[in-house]
Amino acid sequence: MWAPYVDVIKERFSNAVLVFDKFHIVRHLIEAGDTVRKQEARELKASNPELLKKTRHI
Repeated sequence: MWAPYVDVIKERFSNAVLVFDKFHIVRHLIEAGDTVRKQEARELKASNPELLKKTRHI
């Protein structure tokens, strides 16, 4: 999923089918969810710090 790798594959193997494995896709989705959760937690900490407690894995 690294952009330079994708570029090289497209350049050198134009007929190849590029496939990404499930593990890396899920890892990126989890990281994105964590980033959003952390941003929301920072914003809500001042107004309602208890609101997001124990909600990480919901």
